[in-house]
Amino acid sequence: MNPLREQREYAVLEAARKERAAWAELERATRPKDRDELTVRACRERWQAAAHTLVGALRAVKQRPGV
Repeated sequence: MNPLREQREYAVLEAARKERAAWAELERATRPKDRDELTVRACRERWQAAAHTLVGALRAVKQRPGV
């Protein structure tokens, strides 16, 4: 297998893991009993950053080698 492709696929797996963790953290922060707007905002920003990283990693895998 192509080492660059393997590296890109690993990046997708790692980015997906981080996105899921950030989403779970955001869900916990938005529970009514635990709700703190500053925490929710920070969690939302972390989740959005993780989601953007995941999209970038997926796009990198989709690219043809040498592009």
